[in-house]
Amino acid sequence: MACLLLSLTIALGQPTPARAQAEPENRFVFIVPPGFETDFITFWTAYGDDLETSFDFFSKLYMVTPPLPIYVRVYVSREEILELNLLVPPLPDNATHTHLGAREIALIAPLPSAFYTSDQGLAVMRLELNSVFLSTLAENNLPGGLELGLSQYIALSGPALEAVVDRLAAAQASDVLYSWRTMMDNPIVYADVQVAHPQALGIAAYLADRFGFPGLVSLVRAIGQGQGVEEALVTIYGEPMDRLEQDWLRYLPGYLAGRWEYNALTDFDLAPFEAALEAGAYTQVAQGLEAVLPFLEATGQAEAQTAAQGLIATAQRGMAAGSLVQQARAALEGRLYDRTLELVAQARAAYAALGSQAREAELAAYAARAQAVLDLRAELEAATATLEAGQADQAEAQLLALVPQLEAVGDTDHATLAQGLLELIHRRRLAAAAERTALAQRALYIFLGALAVIALHQIARGLWRWRRKPQPGVL
Repeated sequence: MACLLLSLTIALGQPTPARAQAEPENRFVFIVPPGFETDFITFWTAYGDDLETSFDFFSKLYMVTPPLPIYVRVYVSREEILELNLLVPPLPDNATHTHLGAREIALIAPLPSAFYTSDQGLAVMRLELNSVFLSTLAENNLPGGLELGLSQYIALSGPALEAVVDRLAAAQASDVLYSWRTMMDNPIVYADVQVAHPQALGIAAYLADRFGFPGLVSLVRAIGQGQGVEEALVTIYGEPMDRLEQDWLRYLPGYLAGRWEYNALTDFDLAPFEAALEAGAYTQVAQGLEAVLPFLEATGQAEAQTAAQGLIATAQRGMAAGSLVQQARAALEGRLYDRTLELVAQARAAYAALGSQAREAELAAYAARAQAVLDLRAELEAATATLEAGQADQAEAQLLALVPQLEAVGDTDHATLAQGLLELIHRRRLAAAAERTALAQRALYIFLGALAVIALHQIARGLWRWRRKPQPGVL
């Protein structure tokens, strides 16, 4: 709601608007000198609802509410506003509007006749109302370059926007652009409508386009929380001012060539998120879009909000697929080779559903390594069976080949098992050799014994014969 104060006090021959306590429910209080009453009643009748809608929009966008009421005060001349306010920012020549902190939108007569009956007046009021919200969010510490840029980005459209872009193109062509430090530090930028104002718009558009409009809001909030602009730029964007400025200079030709028509508040660009999905950056996309959803809701971009939710769902499926890859890696490192192959198959199916081959090489490497180990284990089982079938020589050859291969793939447990089987074969051979030696010895002993028996028998027979033979000289 708005309250129109029409009481007048005459002082020193000049009309001075009377002050009055606004009703608590009023968002806007108009303070106008004599002669402006009818025009502002006409303006409020035509555009009051639009201004209230803008207030609601800015409240959602910035998540703050300025101190109420907001005074809309008309000054009869430039001299009057400068005389009555010590902290007026530098004003351009023929300026007709500005704002004083977070409490007052100042209009400076004479105002264009179209101000009251066309969108021109509403655009001015929206621009300054946005600056009031920015002043609230930034605790009145926002640099002129950011304030001017953001307010123009919010309020300008159509021919008015195109005219500002043309001035920016002319400034670039003439090589008269300010440094970012001047734009952020010097209040003179408020007065320069030919270069500083359009450059401020270009800077705000760059930051919104490159990093997202919510990042700009975070930047303003960081400044309001006490950070200097250089520190806040690093905090929010991770880049120092000088590097951002160089990137902006590279961005500027494309902006002037047509990108200026894009505005994140009305036509949010999801293309960077779609490209990131194609590249497999699922976690970054999900996190980024989750942060963007409140902004899309606040700006009423229902179609983009629905599309963003679809991209988030895709990103979440991608994150689930990525989790399967990590599980497969962990299973491989844990020597759970069958489980590795199962997880690789699940991950491949998940990526196929996404139409992505982003991690196929990694999955193929995991599967190949797991399958190689399982194949070697199968060969070990076959060698074991060969050994059990009594074919020790063939089993030994198989095992001698398997041990270094199992060690090479890191399957030390089965390498140890294969080495144990080789040692078993060796022990069996030693035992068999010992047994053969013992048998030979026993055979030798038997043979020698037999020879001894035969010899004894021969000796005994010889003695017997000798005894029976007649001895000479015996009668």
